[in-house]
Amino acid sequence: MTIPAPMPQLPRPGQFVYWRNNRHAHALGWVDAYGPGPFIVVDTVDNSHLDVPASLILRTQLGDRPVNQVWLAVTPEPGESAELAGNWEGYNPDLLLTLDA
Repeated sequence: MTIPAPMPQLPRPGQFVYWRNNRHAHALGWVDAYGPGPFIVVDTVDNSHLDVPASLILRTQLGDRPVNQVWLAVTPEPGESAELAGNWEGYNPDLLLTLDA
């Protein structure tokens, strides 16, 4: 498996992200540990000193946790196509309306 490319632009705190590859997240136990998503972005962490892409601090069922951005995709904004936001795998955008921000 190749490591996905980083996001073209990091999401802002308050935006939602989801697992870019749901099967991969299940296989590694991330869905069981952190939840299925979508997740709200709390902050970003610059990992350039480690020569790796930035991480996103996500609000998960285990609390706020860092996840490298390459495993995530930004949730489409209302009216935006899923293709523009990334690979939309298994989530209904209407779910966002039921989440507490």
